[in-house]
Amino acid sequence: MSITVWSKPNCVQCKAVYRAFDREPGLAYTVKNLPDFPEKLAEFIEAGFTAAPVVEAEGVDTFAGYNPDAVKAVIAKHRSTAF
Repeated sequence: MSITVWSKPNCVQCKAVYRAFDREPGLAYTVKNLPDFPEKLAEFIEAGFTAAPVVEAEGVDTFAGYNPDAVKAVIAKHRSTAF
């Protein structure tokens, strides 16, 4: 399962997402710094995402900010695909 956390420096909500994901055994994710990807940042803004992080995960709706229910959905999807 591919998970990307689009983050920014000194982001409290981003750190909360990392902590939640780090507590889940075997869940791997990639962190990308949004300021390094202006085209992706523009894409997210155009889609209506106005907070960091923006989390993209296979099989789960993309979400922004620290959203506990969405984080749980990513973890549940990970558990259902882990062998």
